[in-house]
Order: sequence, then C-alpha cells, then structure tokens
Amino acid sequence: MTKVLACSAHGDPAPSFRVRVLLPGAAMATFGVEFEVASLLDASTEAHFRTGSAAARSRILLGAHVRLRRRLAQVDGTVLVQRQVGLLPPLGLERRAAAGSRLVYDVDDAIWNASDPAAGGHRLAGLKRGAHRAAWLAERADQVVAGNAILAEWLAARTSAPVAIMPSLVDVDRIPQRQHDVADTLLLGWIGSSTTRPHLDRVAAALAAAAQAVPGVRLRLDIVGGGPMDIPGVEVRAIPWSVATEASLLAEMDIGLMPLPDTPWTRGKCAYKAQQYMAAGVPVVADDVGVSGQVIGDGGAGLLPSSDHAWTDALVTLISDVELRRRLGAEGRIRAERDFSVTTRAPELAKLILG
Repeated sequence: MTKVLACSAHGDPAPSFRVRVLLPGAAMATFGVEFEVASLLDASTEAHFRTGSAAARSRILLGAHVRLRRRLAQVDGTVLVQRQVGLLPPLGLERRAAAGSRLVYDVDDAIWNASDPAAGGHRLAGLKRGAHRAAWLAERADQVVAGNAILAEWLAARTSAPVAIMPSLVDVDRIPQRQHDVADTLLLGWIGSSTTRPHLDRVAAALAAAAQAVPGVRLRLDIVGGGPMDIPGVEVRAIPWSVATEASLLAEMDIGLMPLPDTPWTRGKCAYKAQQYMAAGVPVVADDVGVSGQVIGDGGAGLLPSSDHAWTDALVTLISDVELRRRLGAEGRIRAERDFSVTTRAPELAKLILG
C-alpha cells in the first residue's frame, strides 16, 4: 500500500477536493493507494476563517500555513496537490509539496481565470496568483491530471510531465436510477452552490415560458445547494445540499438543468452537474459551453439549446414526452457507468498516481 499525502488549500469543505480526492479515496485502496488528507483549512478552520474579523482571519491563515509547512517537511513520498496548497502569494507550501519524491498535480477548473466574475470568487482573487501558481506546480510535477481536454491543453503548454485527462468521477453505484412515468407534476432539478446559483437566472424566462406552454403539467424546480428564485408558473424550493441527501434528490428529478454563461472560466468546467444527472438516469438540458457538449451529446443524454427560445423548446419537448425522457436518461446512465464511474475509472486513476 502506497500512502499519498493529498493536499489542498480548502480540503474537505471544497467540492473539488471532495469529488477529486475523497470520493474515489475508498476505491483507490483496492489498487494500492491510501490517501492522507493534509489541507490548509479543514471544515472547522474554514468556518472560523470565513466569519472572523480581518485580524482573526490573518491569524488563522498564518497558523494554518505554519502547521501545513511542518507536515510537508516530513514527507519524502508521493504528494498529490489538488488545485493549490497555499492561499498567500508566496509559494512556500507549494515548494514544500514539490520537495517530495513524486508530485502529482490535479486540476479540475481553469484556476488561472479565477478573476473571471463567473468564477463567483472574491474580486481580489487575482492576488493569489492562480495562473503563476498553476504553471509553477505543473512545471515541477511528475504527473499532471486534468479534468478535461481544455484544462489539459493549458497545462501541457507549461510542463514536460505527462498530462492525463481524468474526469471528475461520480459514485454511480450509490445513485438510484430515475424511473420516468407520466405524471401531473414534473420536477426540474439543479444542483450546485451559492456561487453558481446565479447561472439559473438567465433561464428563468425560459422556465416561465415552458410552464405556460404546458398548462396541464405542474412544474416544480428544486434548487439544491443554492438560494431561491421567483419564476411565474413554477413552484421553486431551495434545498440545502448534503452528502446524505444528494443521491436521493438526484433520483427524484425528471429533468436536470445546467445553464452556463460562456466565459473563459466556464469553458474550463468539467460538466459535473451533467454527470450527476446522467448517473441518476435524468435527461439534461444544458448550454453547450466548454466540454458540456462532449459529455452530454445533443440528443444523446440530453438537449443542448443554443438560445433562450431554444431553451423553452427543449424544456417543453422533454416535459411533454416521457418516452424521450426515458431514452435520454437511460443513455446518460450508460455513459456515466462507462466514463465517469468511480468503480470503472479507479484503476486508471491509481496508475496515474503511482506512476
């Protein structure tokens, strides 16, 4: 068994670390990889950091840097860095991480574009030097792992190390498959966070128009992990996200939504929402931005409308046609099991980490 120190700035509170490291972690043990988590901020520290005063935040951050620097100084084996290690401009923690015998660098977002408003981060995110940090780590890595081909292209231009594409994985086996039936109420679903919730605003008019076009069907929209919104003709529920309820909420959806603005940040996204819907056998309606079209396929596991009017048409088509929902949902489940399942892809990921 090879122990790997898995490092990130935010650790388990961050969706990227949970999906890219913690989720496949149990399956990786079967193939000789055991993760030890060493994040800069754990869940408790993160909560205090976000709510504390400026002085308290500085004290928490500096203390966290000292603790993680000491832990990294003890490592002489494999270190996996997910996105970044530190949150301060100097690369002291990254230098410590690269001093081990093997460095694996994993990236699932275009963090070099973190100042893009669509990233939902702080307006001063550029001060963290995301592009410089990512390029520095890629240059010194023994193996680079990218969440999609767009990220891989940027990283490959900055390293001589092998760059492999590994999508963010879904635990398909624990997600029940949706059984689509004719019903008076249809559930539209969206899953995400407060930072991506504004993406739904741009399709609010299409949702209202779809509700008006199918008066015999009651529409409900569950926003999982984001705040509420008002849409005429649509009942909207804002539901907190949790690991315990995620799978069951996905399996209740009739149609999964993934609107995305077209920006440098969103073009680097891995279409993880779509993968989750597909794993549950739920047809997807999404914007064709970045790799979304490759993941979903227009008419494969969902529909890819190209305009606001096309969004309305796509929604009405799926709402009105249960057989189409069944067919697209079944194809999505097949694709998820084949391409995005932890069970299917864990051996490949283990080989990348072990070299």
